[in-house]
Amino acid sequence: NVDLRFWKPLYLSLTGRNDWVSTLPVVNNSYFYPSASLSLVLSDWLRLPQEISFLKVRSSLAEVNTGNTGSTYGQVQTYPVSTYDNLPTMTVARSLIPGNLLPAASKTYEVGGNIAFFRNRLSLDATYFNRLDYNNIISESVSEATGYNTVTANGRKYDTRGWELVLNTVPVNTANLRWDLNVNFYTGHKYLKALEDGLTQDGYIKLGSRVDQIYMYPWLKDAKGDLILNSGTGLPQEDAYERYTGNYDPDFMYGVQTHVKYKHLTLSLSFDGRKGGKYFSILPRMVRAGTSPDYDLKARTDAANGLSNYVGKGVVVASGSVQYDGLGNITSDSRKYVANTTVTNYQSWEESIGNMSGNRAESFLNADYLKLREASLAWEIPRKVLGNSRISSGEVSVFGSNLLLFTRKSSLGDDPSWLIGEGTADANLKSPTARSFGVQLKLKF
Repeated sequence: NVDLRFWKPLYLSLTGRNDWVSTLPVVNNSYFYPSASLSLVLSDWLRLPQEISFLKVRSSLAEVNTGNTGSTYGQVQTYPVSTYDNLPTMTVARSLIPGNLLPAASKTYEVGGNIAFFRNRLSLDATYFNRLDYNNIISESVSEATGYNTVTANGRKYDTRGWELVLNTVPVNTANLRWDLNVNFYTGHKYLKALEDGLTQDGYIKLGSRVDQIYMYPWLKDAKGDLILNSGTGLPQEDAYERYTGNYDPDFMYGVQTHVKYKHLTLSLSFDGRKGGKYFSILPRMVRAGTSPDYDLKARTDAANGLSNYVGKGVVVASGSVQYDGLGNITSDSRKYVANTTVTNYQSWEESIGNMSGNRAESFLNADYLKLREASLAWEIPRKVLGNSRISSGEVSVFGSNLLLFTRKSSLGDDPSWLIGEGTADANLKSPTARSFGVQLKLKF
């Protein structure tokens, strides 16, 4: 690590690191990655208006590598071990590990700045970031004539870019009252930049497109959004093609933290939220358990008594047909619809409409939310209360977490803030979010 200051407003920091790993071929198992950051404090150099308390611009560049091949023996051609008829067996590996595998790498650069006004009562920090991931360690399919099914290789490039903004303010600051308000904002997305072997598309993901796109099978619907039902069974029909359903990642995320101190009392609140993005939920299939607001108790009772008298809401094709190309795009459509009148068993209807597995578009819900993450109220014990005791200071506080959650109506019962990973979601949101409360006493002697 080297930190340099050329003159008062200019700073340069340099780092360098070298790693050796056992998961890559010996010829490529050593790699060096550096970083550099440069900042210029303009307020120490230029004569700025009195209202500007601080002004700085900065930039940084870094490279990191990894030799993670997904296996402890990443560069060794091992023999998979299993059992057959309670006897140990070994088989020839069907995945080829080449001797020239390179470490995966990421290059990141950031540019940004910070400006403060009115003796730091108002400040804004803005950062633009860009990360290029390349030489990713992937598994490629190869002809079985080679004796293998796959080969471990370097390939694909991904570009992640976005913005981070932080606003810090002190709207009120008097002898007895101080109010701090801080807001942070983030937006960023990952894009497919290059593929191996000259390919221009990875499944539905095209070069230059976001990699977090969701493609699933939806129910067939007409132009008005009504379900197209089977005229013979009265049940919904699944589209024969996967359709674009949305994206996992949010359009943006934000947070708000505020602290209000009046004499010896301090109130602290912390909010966070997101806008856009989708997640997989089991809520749409809970109609089968009778917990949906659309659940029809009378129809379910009739079904239990063996009656098939339920008419599902939707339309059926009265005449005409539809033609698709190989990608599922409609090339001609002469269908005419009428309201469904076919009766079915309500249990069959709910088992059909509620059987939403991981590949059903209707299982993905909007992930918008606003959450009161934490709240606390603290009382600083006055010095006169402590008297001549050995206690130098004290504080009593009550606090809580996960106190309020606002979501889209369709997500009521889920907590979208539990989403995890980049481009993925926790498929089942395993359990409800716990709301907790506490009381705390701090004493210093």
